[in-house]
Amino acid sequence: MASGLPWHTFEARPPGPALVVLGDGLGHASLTLDTDVFDDPGRVAALVAGRSLVRVDGERRPDLESRLVPAHSRWPVVLLLDSDGSFTAPPSGTRGLDHLFRGASPSPAPPSPSVGTLLDKHARIGVPTLGRAPQAPLFALLLDHPDPRARPTALAMLMAMAKSGIRDQLDGGFHRAASDEAWVVPCFEKRAIDQAALLPLYLADPSLYPIARGIVGYLERRLLVGDQVLLGEAADLGPYDDASHYTWTTSELAAVLDGDLRHLAERTYDIYPRGELRSDPTRNVLFVAAEPAMVAHELGGDIGDLAAMLDEARQRMLIARDRRPRPPLDGPAPAAVVAQLSLALRAAAVPLGRPDLAERAQQLAAQLAAQPDTPGWLVDQASIGLALVAAGLHDAASQRVQRILADHDDGALGFRDLPESLLHQLHHPVADRVLPSANALVGQLLVALNTPTTLRRAQELARDLAPRAAQAGVHGAGLLHLQLLTGTIPDL
Repeated sequence: MASGLPWHTFEARPPGPALVVLGDGLGHASLTLDTDVFDDPGRVAALVAGRSLVRVDGERRPDLESRLVPAHSRWPVVLLLDSDGSFTAPPSGTRGLDHLFRGASPSPAPPSPSVGTLLDKHARIGVPTLGRAPQAPLFALLLDHPDPRARPTALAMLMAMAKSGIRDQLDGGFHRAASDEAWVVPCFEKRAIDQAALLPLYLADPSLYPIARGIVGYLERRLLVGDQVLLGEAADLGPYDDASHYTWTTSELAAVLDGDLRHLAERTYDIYPRGELRSDPTRNVLFVAAEPAMVAHELGGDIGDLAAMLDEARQRMLIARDRRPRPPLDGPAPAAVVAQLSLALRAAAVPLGRPDLAERAQQLAAQLAAQPDTPGWLVDQASIGLALVAAGLHDAASQRVQRILADHDDGALGFRDLPESLLHQLHHPVADRVLPSANALVGQLLVALNTPTTLRRAQELARDLAPRAAQAGVHGAGLLHLQLLTGTIPDL
């Protein structure tokens, strides 16, 4: 971070106009912005022009990130906060974004590919990756869409993701994203919202159930504490951000495994003297580099025997890893996360043969039902409503829907976040992030209530927002899925 500058948090900023930088703090682009712009006194003076400096960590403040970052944009984002509370991008000229990076013009955000383009790519080159974060709403759309290419593509991508570095190969669960396009090195942070979004997807086929069990196991070990849901396991910020809890050197592996078990782990997870971390090339991220059949051919032996040996190797490695310092746990999760986790646990109960998961889901839904029905963010209201419907608490869910219709409904424009939102302007979210967009979630809730009035409003919403969903491409999958739910097969 650029040192010596009077940075403020969003809440503790002085009155008056401000320049707001929203990023992830540790990403390459955010660090470049610091070194190329905010370490240059002349540039700072020209850019700030009497404004206070505010820095927002988008990972810690997803409520701000979802409203301040334009759809499909990448961090960091620089915005001007005016005295009336409105946000604008800096104007062009000496204080504009086109002069931030040593005078270079910024590259425009690439257009979002269509879902059909993704399916064509899968047919041509095999399993494609799409960005660096799991696209849960897109996978859900593909799993349900009647296009014969859709479901096989989704299953192939889900399996590829389960073998990648963003899945914790020892403890189950997923990190929030990858730091590279190949999904090898993750952003080391395991959040409850990602587990809630991905768990239902890994129930789509019995071949994926072991991954689903891993997600549930991780949640039970780390994030479901008593009657609380914790937000997540914070990023691993060891010395020089070395991800020392999750990664392995060859000497660390040799201290835990020997003989055939060590050779099996080395070959399966690509653990060799040169690893994948740029900050420390001796450290290895665990990802599935070789399939069991290939390992059996190279090392000799029966695949079933090797699978049992690999299970033993993983258990020994996990026991050793648990002795290391762990990343800290964040505090209680917000209502939307609790609601989505309730939905996910309920969905997992029957396929995984775990009736206790349905009981836990019911407890979480009851906690949500007991909360005051007050104005709030649209994604929270819709997620709570969905959890209440799934729990059979229809009266409480109907009250949530009445609140949404009263506070958020803008007719043909869709549903908006509250007018007193941070943008001080109407905001009708249609772009998916970890969860479907807020409008897509509202549509799901209206369908789930299954009354003539709510079904009709869901159909209107799907129809009115269809052009915007098509324009958003893969990031509009939640609304495309809503079209399916309301009886229309969307053009991919």
